[in-house]
Order: sequence, then C-alpha cells, then structure tokens
Amino acid sequence: MTHNMKTIRIVSLLTLLFLASSRCYASVMIEPVSKERAAKDFGASIRTEMVGTNQIGVWLEFTPKGKLQTFSSVQLEITSGERTLVSATLAPSKQTADAVVVYFMTDPVHLSTSRLTVFYKISSGFPPYDGIQFNVGDFIKHETSR
Repeated sequence: MTHNMKTIRIVSLLTLLFLASSRCYASVMIEPVSKERAAKDFGASIRTEMVGTNQIGVWLEFTPKGKLQTFSSVQLEITSGERTLVSATLAPSKQTADAVVVYFMTDPVHLSTSRLTVFYKISSGFPPYDGIQFNVGDFIKHETSR
C-alpha cells in the first residue's frame, strides 16, 4: 500500500468518525417549566374556555423576550399512554413585539396529556434550537378536565 493510499484511508476514517460523532451530539434541549416560573421568567400563561359542547379551547400566551426573543415555533403534542395522538406545529393567532398567542382545541379528557413546546433559536449548536415545555395539565384548574 502506498503512502498516498494510507493517507486517503486515514482521512476517510477520520471524516467518518467526525460525522458519526456529530450526530450523537445533535440534540435539542427541552426544559419543562412550572406555572410559576412560566409567568415569572417568560411572561407565559395558559387559559382554557369551553368552545363547543364537548371541546375546550387552550390559549398559550407568552412575551417574546429573553430566551423567547428568538422564538421560532410552537409544537403541540397530545399523548395517550405511549402513543402520540397529535403532533403539530401551531401558527401564532397573534404575534406582536409584546405577545405571542397560540391556540388549539381538544376534548377535555386530553388536557392532562397535552404539551406545548416553544422552540427558540440558540447562538450555536446543531440543531440550532432549544425549547421551553409547558405541560397544559399543570396550568389549568383540575375541575376543567373531566
């Protein structure tokens, strides 16, 4: 084997190792927050209201300041046991310099297993996003769900 072929093999192996190790570190950091911390640190609140005979509307409102100044999207997830029933990206129903509001509606039985994750851009890393997670059940009065 010539010196040139050894060099090519070594460079190829190092490139493969680099690419494989990069994927291992590609994770999004999701930080769950309490109702109190959401209000204090992110100006965030969740409110609910009956919007039909068997549906409840859920509104998440937050202030796009601090970490959330670089807000990019909101992900809704509703689960049942190990199964994901709904996974969707929500578009803001209102977005100003002072407030972002997203909305969804569901059967009240699903409120305790509904999660909203607000993704925001970070300055470095791949993928270039982290998220703040709001477990809807932690933000609502228990008598709202049946």
